[in-house]
Amino acid sequence: MNQFPENFKKKYCPEKFWAAAIDILKETEKRIHGIINYKKEDLLFHYENKKIPIVVSTDIKKRLMTEVQRCSPNRVLIIYDSNVRREYDLSNWISEFPVVEYVVSESTTGKSLPSLTHLLNYSEEVSVNARSLVIIMGGGNVGNLGGMAAGLMLRGIPFIHVPTTLLAQVDSSIGAKQSVNGLLGKNRFGLFHNPESIFINPLFNNTLEEIHIISGLVESLKHGICQSDKLIKNIKNFDIETIPLDKIGEIIYTTIKLKLEYMITDPRENSPEQHLELGHKIGHSLEQLSSETIPHGICVAFGMVAEAYFLCKRGFLSESVLNRYIETVKELVNHINIPSEINVSDIAKWLFMDNNIPLVLLNDFQEPVSIKVFLDDEAINDFSKAVAYAKEVFSNEWLLSRKRAYCECT
Repeated sequence: MNQFPENFKKKYCPEKFWAAAIDILKETEKRIHGIINYKKEDLLFHYENKKIPIVVSTDIKKRLMTEVQRCSPNRVLIIYDSNVRREYDLSNWISEFPVVEYVVSESTTGKSLPSLTHLLNYSEEVSVNARSLVIIMGGGNVGNLGGMAAGLMLRGIPFIHVPTTLLAQVDSSIGAKQSVNGLLGKNRFGLFHNPESIFINPLFNNTLEEIHIISGLVESLKHGICQSDKLIKNIKNFDIETIPLDKIGEIIYTTIKLKLEYMITDPRENSPEQHLELGHKIGHSLEQLSSETIPHGICVAFGMVAEAYFLCKRGFLSESVLNRYIETVKELVNHINIPSEINVSDIAKWLFMDNNIPLVLLNDFQEPVSIKVFLDDEAINDFSKAVAYAKEVFSNEWLLSRKRAYCECT
C-alpha cells in the first residue's frame, strides 16, 4: 500500500485527525450494532383463546420466515402498498413457497368497496384457497383492506401484518377489527379477523414524511392523555427530524402495551367505554369529507379539540382541562389546513350517521369517561360551533393572536 507523503500527513492528517476519525468509526460501529440488534420483548394480543405475538425489532426477517413456515401455506399472497413495493421485496425472504403479489395502486381511493372487490377477484384468479396465507405490508389503509379481504376469502384465511407507517404500527394493525369505507362514512363495512402475528420494524418510519410521523404520534398522544403522562412527555421530547431509533421504538412499544391493556377486557373494541375513540367522531367526519387527503392522525387531533370544546360548553369539561388539552395537542399538531369547500356544518352533520354518539370526556388527564350525546338540532348547532372553534385553533391567525397576546402580557 502506498504511504502518504510526510508533508501531506503533517498538513492534512495530524494525529488528532486520526484519533477523531477512529472515534467516529467506533461510534458508527456502535450505532450500527445497536440498530442490528434492536429488539423489544414480544407483546401478546389475546383474542379468542389465541396468543398473537407482536414483534418489535429491526431484524424481522428470520422471525417472519419462521412464522410462514409454521403456517405451512401452499401459496402466499403478499399485498403491498405501491410505495412500499418499490422499496421492498418480501418474496425473496420466503422463496421456498409459491408467491403471488397484489399491489394496491396509488390511484386507488383508500380502503373502498371497489378496491376490496378488485382484490377478492384477483385472489380467485391466482387460486388463493383455504390453505393459503396472506402477508400485508403497508400502511393502515392497505392493512385494513388486506385484513378485510383475508377475512372474506374462504370464510377467513390466515394473514400476517407487516405495518410500515407509525400510525399502522401503533393503531390499525393492533387488533382484530378489519374494515373498508362506505360511500357515506368510514369503516362502514367490516368484520373481526385476527392476524397470526404482527411484525413491526421501527426503522420503516425513517422513510416517512414528517406529517405521517406526526399523524402516528397523535394516536400515541391519545393513549398518553387517557392512560400515561410519561408517554405524553416522551412524545413532547421526541425529535421528529432525526427519528432516533430508541425513542421511536419506545413510543411504539409503550403505545401498543397501553392499547393491549384496554383490549384485555374488550378485545373487539366495541364496549360502551370506548376511550380510545377520543377525537375520532369528528375526526372521521373531517377525514371522510377531505377524501382522506388529510392524514388520519391530523384529523383526530382536530376532532380531539372540537369534541373537548363541545363538552366544555355543555358543562361537562372544565376550562382548565380544555386549555391544557389544547396546549398538549397543539405542541404536536400546530396547523391544519382545512379545504375551503369543507364548511363547519358539513363536518357536524356527518355525525347524523348515529342517533346517539359516544364521546370521550376527560375529567382530567388519565381520567377518561364515556358519555353519549343525543343528536338533535341543538346538538348539531353546538357541534358546528365546536368545529368552527377547532378550525380557528389550528389556523395561522390563531397562532398570531396567541403570539400578540403573549407579547402584550410580557
